[in-house]
Amino acid sequence: MTKNLLILFAGTLSFFPAVWLARSQPAVRGIVVEAAAPRRHALVIGNANYAGAAPLQNTINDARAVTTTFGDLGFQVQSGENLDAIALDRAINTFVEGIGAGDVALFYYSGHGMELSGENYLIPVDFRARDEAEAKHQSYSANVLLEKLDARKPRLTIIILDACRNNPFRGTRGGGGGLAYMQAGAGVYIAFATKPGQTASDNPGGKNGLFTGQLIEVLAKPDMDLNQVFDEVRARVSGASAGAQLPFATTSVIGRFVFRDMADQLRKAQSERTQIESEIVRTQQEVDRLNQIDQQSKAAKDRGAALQAEARLRSLRLDEDRKSADIKRWEELDRERKKIEEANQEQDAIEGRRRQGETRRLADLRERVAALRSSVNTNPGQPQTVDAALAEWRSIHAQILGIEAESRQMSQKAVADAGSSYNELIAKVAGAKPAKDPFETSQDFQSRLTKYEEQMKQIETRRQTEIASVHNNYETEMGKAAGPYKERQALVERSYYPIEDRSALAWRHYDPDQSALWMALGDTLLLCHVPPADARTASSSRDLLRIEGRFRFSASGAEPDNFSVGHPAFAERRTCEKINTDRFVTELNGLLERSDFVAFRKQADFALDVGANTLLKVKLLHHHATGFHEFVIVVGRAGLYLEPQTQPCTFSAGFLASDRIQEVTIDHQGSSGVLLHITVAAGKNFDKNAQLNFSVLGSSISPETETKTSRFGTVTTTHDRVQSPSGAKETLSAIAWLIARTWPKNAPAQK
Repeated sequence: MTKNLLILFAGTLSFFPAVWLARSQPAVRGIVVEAAAPRRHALVIGNANYAGAAPLQNTINDARAVTTTFGDLGFQVQSGENLDAIALDRAINTFVEGIGAGDVALFYYSGHGMELSGENYLIPVDFRARDEAEAKHQSYSANVLLEKLDARKPRLTIIILDACRNNPFRGTRGGGGGLAYMQAGAGVYIAFATKPGQTASDNPGGKNGLFTGQLIEVLAKPDMDLNQVFDEVRARVSGASAGAQLPFATTSVIGRFVFRDMADQLRKAQSERTQIESEIVRTQQEVDRLNQIDQQSKAAKDRGAALQAEARLRSLRLDEDRKSADIKRWEELDRERKKIEEANQEQDAIEGRRRQGETRRLADLRERVAALRSSVNTNPGQPQTVDAALAEWRSIHAQILGIEAESRQMSQKAVADAGSSYNELIAKVAGAKPAKDPFETSQDFQSRLTKYEEQMKQIETRRQTEIASVHNNYETEMGKAAGPYKERQALVERSYYPIEDRSALAWRHYDPDQSALWMALGDTLLLCHVPPADARTASSSRDLLRIEGRFRFSASGAEPDNFSVGHPAFAERRTCEKINTDRFVTELNGLLERSDFVAFRKQADFALDVGANTLLKVKLLHHHATGFHEFVIVVGRAGLYLEPQTQPCTFSAGFLASDRIQEVTIDHQGSSGVLLHITVAAGKNFDKNAQLNFSVLGSSISPETETKTSRFGTVTTTHDRVQSPSGAKETLSAIAWLIARTWPKNAPAQK
């Protein structure tokens, strides 16, 4: 009982110093800590009520919230609200004078700012300038602030300017918005709410501006350094504004500065525990003294004091248990922090090794490419013949393939190496996945687990970034090596070369109204643009006409892809168009569908005159003893091509040469039946002479019985009766005329 009483009294006495320390020193998550070394100084200014302008809604809220946050982070904070020019100058001078060499200096400003002649100025609330000269005089230069801070030799200077809101005073300098880019000197980090020349949102619907609101939330996270804080703020603001606002920063800081350091908090907690234990000893001594008084006097007053001391000691014991639990938790967090730092260091080492290896591999690639290279044709002109161009193209193509193969082989190996190193790191970090302590709250465990998952995501992101970097490096190197070859290859491919077989070139037709010269190059039909004056000259010396073409080059050969016509009398080469085989087919089919038979015959004659090989493609019904089938008939210069559209017919599909056509007739069966008869000689499709019968689509067949009586008796026969739709006669007659036009015999007879 006496021992317990002594402990209780010691706990009661030590409570008050702990409370005093909490009031005199900044706190981190409820744990009392001492001021950081080096000392941290902050000046926070918020301006809202500007003369002659609508007040800003959130700048004062931003300044107050930032003041609380940086005080919680161990900064000695000075603050000011709605400062005029004199007050602003005084506040900055007082702040600067308190900074010593090696300290950390942080300046935060929320309000209006402007850019004048490439320099940024902070605007006091009594600003009434009418032109740029007055504006510079009535504002405070951000460059002057940096110069004053630099003169105090701080270890680190942090400038945060949430001063890019829409500026009502920008008319003093002719328009524009936002702040200008600022160069950070040694040991200086400058953060802007948005990128230079842009304005930031004051977030009128919220309690804080968009930038400062996100900054306060991110600063609540432990163990985040300067770059990590503003990188996450930038990502959050950009996401919240759908990319409209993108925070910007310039820095020349070397080293790592952490706002809320877990290791430092652990040291503070341990220091506080030592203080508590010392307080317990002093309280125990007081309890011993009171017990001695109690034994001597047994006075109720002293006994009551002893009871109070025992209660106080019990409270201290409970507080010590809580501090021990906090220390244990901070130790666990510190171990996790060290694991993260080790993982980061290992990632840096992996990237360093990869870069060294990649440097060696790229040098090796250059040596291999140099060994593969043959001399590139440096002649600025093109090869003179297609054969020479094809030979050069194949040589260049082989060089390009060799370069690409070497580069991709080395790229794949480099990617595999980078991926393997990161896979080992991922497996190592995965083995350190946090486990829940039985006495840990779900919220605390989830916080640790979230941090672990974020670390895994960061490793995976860096792995993907490294792999992409490897690909890009090798693609860039491959592009540099193959560039001269591809340029020369492009020159070869876009040049024109003479068509050597000039004997296959034939003059077909010239239309002076259209400046259109129709020529045949073997089976290829060309339409060339030749003015009448050139055509007149070339007509008398057609043997001097020459055809040139661009060629599609490949490993298997070269094929003409584009044509032009030239002549010694031409001032320049004239372009030619390769006529598609379906051009006249489309025109003649359209005229046939419109029943314009005069134009049909005229266009067909023209197509044959200029050398078209395919003229008409039409679908008909083929009639025979077992029924009828749909057939496509293609009429060409050399004959017919027959293609069934349904189940197999009584004869095979295929080409029917015009010299096998023996007769073409039109059969009128009364007033409604029309058939096209084509008599063909025996050959590939038929083993004996045969007659093919066709009608137009839409025709129908019905059986018809005919009875004949003679002296020998009555004979009944059944045959098909064809019912043709309107216009069938003219359509079949036009088809018959076209077949006869290409047939070496006379025109068809009519029954």
